[in-house]
Amino acid sequence: MSLLNLIEPTIPVLKPNDSVDDALRMMSDTHFDRLPLIDKGVYISIIKEPALLDWEDPDTKLSKFPYDIIRPACIVTAHPFDAVKVAIQFKLPVVPVLNERQEYLGCVSRDALFHYLGESGSLSEQGGIIVMEVKPQDYVLSQIARIAENEDVKILNSRVYLNPQTDMLEITLKMNKVELQRVVAALERYDYVVKEVYGDIPAQNDLDDRYKLLMNYLNI
Repeated sequence: MSLLNLIEPTIPVLKPNDSVDDALRMMSDTHFDRLPLIDKGVYISIIKEPALLDWEDPDTKLSKFPYDIIRPACIVTAHPFDAVKVAIQFKLPVVPVLNERQEYLGCVSRDALFHYLGESGSLSEQGGIIVMEVKPQDYVLSQIARIAENEDVKILNSRVYLNPQTDMLEITLKMNKVELQRVVAALERYDYVVKEVYGDIPAQNDLDDRYKLLMNYLNI
């Protein structure tokens, strides 16, 4: 999906002729603590609520306000994942979107980006999640997929993160089923380290009880 399709026309902008008090009121109304300052279609900066609150004169025009020279934004041709990175890096509730000529097109809200992540990452689909830890040289997604498919479970989506502290890959797998104990057991048989499981995995005590019941049944 294009960033252009995620732009929300209802997100307001600040203008140089707005006062500090005007900006604070707009932020209060929208519940956004950061809003873009736009002058004749040109993106100037992001104005932050804490800086406005510290300003002594509420009647000061934003044209006279000392704003940041850093202008976090995304080009409209960028992938929504890039906008997510900008939102997280700069702690933005909205991400300005510019065209190739650096002209302001609108803003994408953080909520819209997270909704996109949920939809594109199959997070809204029923199924559990497995988090694994793998050495980079040992990561072969096709092999992991075969192990899961042998247990009649499919991978709907995967995310890979290199942990800089451990130099290990953290693999997050969204599966199409919530009953994952057989898949987890199969992965561990292949010496994969399963760190976390979100799904219908019985607690260890419950597994022990079921094992004892099964052994008792077989001994009859």
